[in-house]
Amino acid sequence: MPDENYRWRRPPTLRDHADAGRDDSGDGRRMLARRNDRQLRRFHDEVNNMPTVEEAADSRQQQQSQNADKPSRWRSFWSKFAPGKPLRYVAMALLVIAMIAVSFLKPIDHSSESQLDSALTRALIGFGLARTLNGVISVAQGTEFAVQPAGVGVNFSPGEILDPVNDLVERFSWVMLLATSSLGIQKILLEVSSWIGISFMLAGAGFFWLLTRWRSGTASRLADIASRVLLIILLLRFLIPLGSLANDWVYRQFLQPKFEVSAQQLEVAGNRIREINSRNSEAAPETDSLRQKAKNLYQSVTSKFDFDGMLDDYKQSAESVTEHAVNLIVVFILQTVIFPLLFLYLVYRLFSFLLLPRPPRYVNRQ
Repeated sequence: MPDENYRWRRPPTLRDHADAGRDDSGDGRRMLARRNDRQLRRFHDEVNNMPTVEEAADSRQQQQSQNADKPSRWRSFWSKFAPGKPLRYVAMALLVIAMIAVSFLKPIDHSSESQLDSALTRALIGFGLARTLNGVISVAQGTEFAVQPAGVGVNFSPGEILDPVNDLVERFSWVMLLATSSLGIQKILLEVSSWIGISFMLAGAGFFWLLTRWRSGTASRLADIASRVLLIILLLRFLIPLGSLANDWVYRQFLQPKFEVSAQQLEVAGNRIREINSRNSEAAPETDSLRQKAKNLYQSVTSKFDFDGMLDDYKQSAESVTEHAVNLIVVFILQTVIFPLLFLYLVYRLFSFLLLPRPPRYVNRQ
């Protein structure tokens, strides 16, 4: 028998004492019979005197209760707060109190407001670039040149090569308008979340949650209602500020270089197209001299209407506009649509994990 089961052994009999002091020398058959007899008695004692499953479970539970009867002073004090999970809910109590203090002091509201203002300024810059490009490309498309050497009229419209680019620029301006609207809505929601009334509501819900968890733990219906109310008010108060701060951090880490380079190149491309338009729209001075008219006609045919060079300039500008407009579209869609929704979901899941009680993993089926 193992040592831990000594309490279930029967007391030794006279036969056991006799077998213990008997010498097994002599006849081999008698010696083997006595040895087998002792082994059978021991096996019988082990089988009949082993504790049942219920007795073993009761013994383990009694031992655990004896160990739990001597807790530290810290655990004995905070065990009243949440039976079974004291440390987790003590940390949650401190976190809730810290959130209430942050709600009244508003340290993150000012940072979030400045970050949203910066993002709104960038969106307005992008929208202005889009409208400027749309204007200069429209001027280039509407410019026609008529040349009539020897009485034969020829009309040219080199700006038509920018027609696909103009469609892209129009979509780009729509994206910039959407980004500006999204940031404006976020700024209004930030002003609503920083309202002092929500801070007082958060304080009331937080202390109500602390009181219910102190008295009822996590098993009561009232504690569940308090947790859900506190979750809703926390989302109203901190969802937009935390999401805007996380969004701005991602922008500064990954998207800022792309935005600066693309915005600069779009401005350069717009200035280049404007320069080509102004160069091609220069009018020849009016003069009555036949010699001067012939000279102007020669210059217009040989230099001013260098269509190969003009088309190359437009092609280079179109390629630059296409590449960097797509880059800005990606940047603003990520910053104003994808990342805000992702961060809002992550904040919601974090608060839900911290506040809402989780169901038990294992159910005792009777």
